[in-house]
Amino acid sequence: MRWTLRPIALFFLLPGLAVAAARMPSPVDATSLRAERVRNAALSVYVHGVTEEIAVAAVGPDGVPDLLALLRDPAFPRRDNVVAFLAYLGDSVAREALLVHLAAPVQHVDVPEEDRALLIVPEALGRMARRGDDPAFEALLALTADGARGGRRLAPSFAPTLRDDLIEQSLRGLALSGRSAARDRLADVALGRINPSPRGRDMSRAALDALDLHSSGPDGGGPNAAPQPDASGQPTLDGAAAMDPPVAAASVNFDTNTRVHDAGLTYANHVSLTTTMTDSRLDSVLREASLRAGRSDYSGDIACCATASRSGAGKTFGSAGDGLDVIDTDAEMRSALNNSAARVKVVRQINYCGSAGTNIIGCAWVGGSGMILVRMSGLGSEAVLWIHEYGHNTGLNHLSDSRALMYGIDNGNNNGLSQSECNTYHSPSSGAKMTVVDVGVCEDPDLDDVQSKVDNCPLAANANQADGEGDGVGDACDNCAATSNPDQLNTDGDSSGNVCDADDDNDGLADGADCAPLDAQAWLAPGEVSGVAWQAPGASTLVWTKGPHATLSNVYRNSFGPAFTPNWTCLQADLAGTSQSDGEAPSIGGGFSYLVTGKNNCGESTAGQSSNGASRTVTACP
Repeated sequence: MRWTLRPIALFFLLPGLAVAAARMPSPVDATSLRAERVRNAALSVYVHGVTEEIAVAAVGPDGVPDLLALLRDPAFPRRDNVVAFLAYLGDSVAREALLVHLAAPVQHVDVPEEDRALLIVPEALGRMARRGDDPAFEALLALTADGARGGRRLAPSFAPTLRDDLIEQSLRGLALSGRSAARDRLADVALGRINPSPRGRDMSRAALDALDLHSSGPDGGGPNAAPQPDASGQPTLDGAAAMDPPVAAASVNFDTNTRVHDAGLTYANHVSLTTTMTDSRLDSVLREASLRAGRSDYSGDIACCATASRSGAGKTFGSAGDGLDVIDTDAEMRSALNNSAARVKVVRQINYCGSAGTNIIGCAWVGGSGMILVRMSGLGSEAVLWIHEYGHNTGLNHLSDSRALMYGIDNGNNNGLSQSECNTYHSPSSGAKMTVVDVGVCEDPDLDDVQSKVDNCPLAANANQADGEGDGVGDACDNCAATSNPDQLNTDGDSSGNVCDADDDNDGLADGADCAPLDAQAWLAPGEVSGVAWQAPGASTLVWTKGPHATLSNVYRNSFGPAFTPNWTCLQADLAGTSQSDGEAPSIGGGFSYLVTGKNNCGESTAGQSSNGASRTVTACP
């Protein structure tokens, strides 16, 4: 069995701009169009990382001012892409902006994209230094200086571990600069002659890894490097796995398999992760991922009856300072991919997946058991990332159709699976070490091309799966489409669920005035019973007439001697009928007296008054 490692490249496709011959765009129009183009490029997901070719094609040198505006915009959500683009396009103005960001980021680093943006800055400085920017190189030397002078350009508020992370990434930045002085600094750190973090992490191992990168070049051999087998015979690495040929459109759009098969994915967060994956978040991610696979969106896209779900609670892997939260080298990549804690390992940043890269988002074995992913704030992006990467584990490569889940580009509409790909999710490669579970019939009873296990209205056609209030029940079958009610509770069985029904039990009295709003037989407190008497013959059966609104009765008995002392205790509770027998006889010289009250879901009736006019008091009757 030959396994290959599959880094995923998701690029942004820029639409062509048609310009009418009679009117050229004004300078203002051109500036706005460029800003929009740059913004769209920076919002895209480049899972195999940003390259110089992508940066030039998607943004270009003329887009640097727009990138700088996005860098300073606190509301922009993908600052990691902005810094990655500046690594290849940035000038001296960009360098100063990045140094400011390193000292005073505009957003908190507990957001995964913000954390990555900060960690990419040293790489950007290194690539700028390689292009001849001396101040960028001097900044990296300052960040890696000996003793307390190390990390001088970092914000004082940064936690010690984050400072060490940034110093370590600055060693990598030095390697990317390609300068001989960088090699000297890295050698000094590797040999322990200087220590940029004397009260923190030992940087010698990171410096040795950076020396290797300095020797191999900025791309570590490049994305098309020849596969290099592990010395122990483990799976080979292939940074650019072969792309499957285009698949012809199928004549039908629903899965030909008769059963639904679910893959249970285990996951583990690295212990140093700043923003962890949680069980509830992963449940949402995998529901969205399964929907994308299970819905047909165009001719030839199969509504696939293969789903993915979380298996067990999240675990942790690694240890603080082991370097596996930021994947920089082949050894770190293999260690994370092959870690047995879980199939999916969630890390902070990936800089290496078969070759060096910038802002890589996912890395997985093809036909093997192992995935490394970073966190994404957007649910749709994270869903595509997980189902795409797991597709590589099952044995799938990239497709050339830009609409496909297995296309190397996340353009926001990656939903398509062919029948052959769907079959692979149903029956993964043996190397994936995944046993799928049969969870039911593969069917589509409402004929909306959404398989019923992921359909939020399985009996009402709604291909768009619209769910306005986000309660998991589609608008087409939601009995309160404007108000969240995932349980769909509807006591009276009318067209409105309880949360939006003014009269839940349909008894004619609005809930606010109804003392039992979920009981159609009770809306007012019960009245007192009447006609309490012994039924002849024998006088051993007590009978009575229920009071108004009473649905049940409670019977109380009082034992007395020569003197009558009221002490009513429960003899029988919640009687549906209107009679009660008592076979017990009182003691000699004593007797029994009886009392009956009415009851419904609004409560219990009063018990009348004694001969002195005081209200009778009874012991609670169950």
